[in-house]
Amino acid sequence: MAIKGMKMIHIVSGDVNESRRFYGEILGLPEQSPMEGELAFGEEGHTQIWPVRLPEQEKAPKPGEVIMVLSSDDVRGDYARMTEAGVEFTIPPSNPYGPWEAHLRDPDGLWVTIIEV
Repeated sequence: MAIKGMKMIHIVSGDVNESRRFYGEILGLPEQSPMEGELAFGEEGHTQIWPVRLPEQEKAPKPGEVIMVLSSDDVRGDYARMTEAGVEFTIPPSNPYGPWEAHLRDPDGLWVTIIEV
């Protein structure tokens, strides 16, 4: 079990249409639709930027925050290993969208998601 690397970066957006204009039209990144209702920028096989709008919740990232998404082959194993090392997760492993994922913040407060691929 090991974290493999960065898969994508989610930009928590207050206005996804403005993000689409900025990343697509202004920066010129190719637009992808990896899943129904999802928007991503960048070429397939490279780290992509995904502007997302999240429901307001106490623990959820706010507009302007970044979520670094790391890939893993065993999220539950990584959770056990990291918890034993003293890491506190904001959301323990779950699979609400299909693949297993877990959420935590790094020492500087950056939101980190680990997703099983």
